[in-house]
Amino acid sequence: MRALLAVLLVAGATSVLAGRRPDAGRSLLQSSCTEPAGCTACPNGCDMTSPSNCIGSTPGFYKCVKCIAYSATDLPTSTQSAAWVNRVPSRLDGSCGCAPKYYMKTVKLNNKDFTICEICPKDSYCPGGTETFQTKNSGNDAKVACPDNMATTNTGRSSVLDCVNKAGYSYVPPADGSTNAPSAAICDGNTFSVGLRRQKTCTPCPGGLRLSKGLDNDVAFPQSAGTLTIPTTVGSTAISPAYKKDYGNDGNPDKGATSASLCLVPPGFYAVSRSKVIRCPKGEFRQDYVSQGVSTSKCSACPRGTTTFGSGSPSVDYCDQLLPGFYWTAPDTRSKNAQSTDTVTKICDQKCYCPGGYAQEKAASPSGRTACPKGMWTRATGAKASSDCMVPPGHRLDKSDTDATKHSVTPCVSGEYFPDWRAEGATDVEKCQKCGTDIASEAVEVLPTFDVNADFTVTQKTTRVARTSASCYIEAGDGIVMENGKFRKVVCNTRNYGVAARQYELRVTPCRECPPGTVTESISSLDSGGFCTAQARKYQRQVSTTTGGTTTTTY
Repeated sequence: MRALLAVLLVAGATSVLAGRRPDAGRSLLQSSCTEPAGCTACPNGCDMTSPSNCIGSTPGFYKCVKCIAYSATDLPTSTQSAAWVNRVPSRLDGSCGCAPKYYMKTVKLNNKDFTICEICPKDSYCPGGTETFQTKNSGNDAKVACPDNMATTNTGRSSVLDCVNKAGYSYVPPADGSTNAPSAAICDGNTFSVGLRRQKTCTPCPGGLRLSKGLDNDVAFPQSAGTLTIPTTVGSTAISPAYKKDYGNDGNPDKGATSASLCLVPPGFYAVSRSKVIRCPKGEFRQDYVSQGVSTSKCSACPRGTTTFGSGSPSVDYCDQLLPGFYWTAPDTRSKNAQSTDTVTKICDQKCYCPGGYAQEKAASPSGRTACPKGMWTRATGAKASSDCMVPPGHRLDKSDTDATKHSVTPCVSGEYFPDWRAEGATDVEKCQKCGTDIASEAVEVLPTFDVNADFTVTQKTTRVARTSASCYIEAGDGIVMENGKFRKVVCNTRNYGVAARQYELRVTPCRECPPGTVTESISSLDSGGFCTAQARKYQRQVSTTTGGTTTTTY
């Protein structure tokens, strides 16, 4: 009972001085003590002046009270506020100290030192303790900084367990039953943490978003894992397509990301929503790590005539594969960086073929364009394969030389024509069709041909060939008859007449008899027979009569 009374008396006296409840914490002043009558000896040989200045933990055993509160007159008038008064009472050993959440601090006001208990600052914890203990153990039991990369959410924290992970780190709690402090682990690449939440794992960037330099091979080239083989040769020629660059492993991503806003759309991808990206399709690219926005909602198409080897291309450099039907305009000096314009390729010329791909790196055809063999033609520009090379209408493949490499396309000769495009291996490709016996032909029918201009436009022009029977003709004074299923030209005689002028087309046109009493006039300029004039009477049979030495001609 005596010990309890002593404790209550000390508590009451201290509360009056502070104006607050004793455990709220307040400023204290060191004092001496003497042992009071009726008290047992205090530890350390101290004397107490009265029982009210004794505190005890067990009946009959007392400790000296060495600290008393600052009086109101001790404190400067301007500083009599909670920041000074709201401090701790003495500890059980009687020495000056601070309650948990506070630490001891000496300040000088009006040339007088005051030892006060200051609220524990943010990112530290203050377990409290005696003046002596805190002075000797300031790293353990006073104002202690949270472990590395940890912080507190507010001031006035008393335990290391109040320390949480900072942004960019995850929270690693102590093992169950352990007295060790918690710790923080930095967030790995492509993860982030906003911190201050005891977040045990960092949050991955959503939907394929990445931190800067956060691509890896699996993300960039999943097709490289056996489903798509990147070529290294064309024939026996080594090539170096851009896709061989292992851009997917583009560096080590930054660690310790503190916000989802640092998760970016990576190169080679575009955003389809705020939290999902997909790879650029073949033939398109997108470069740089960028925040989501309009610029990341689509990829850019490769320059005209080019494409990429696969999907997910991170720059225009990867547009190094020709589309079929195009060739490089300057293969010896072409630069990947130059491919930012559409002038690097040209549509394949007529009479050539351009298969596309990486064939342009072969020494025999560095541009990707190959002339059709044996003088063959293509139907138009932009041919893609050697099979597009054919013998054009009005032509045949001359195979007169036994050396097949010397076979060549030649026009049908006079008296022949051919209507269709023919492959090199077609039956009778070396032959043209005949108009008929003694019937000539002339290249008069239009076969469209095309030129690729310097400005990359295509112009159609006209080439004339003997393409159909409409190119077959007879001259004035000739006729056409059918014999044994074939046409034959006839020359009309002096009592017949044929066509009045050159006639094209194969059709039966027999010679016609001159009107009675007429003959045809011989025209020396014509190689064929004569014809009847409109003045047919001029050529009636003449009757000459001579009378008296005068000759008279009648018709």
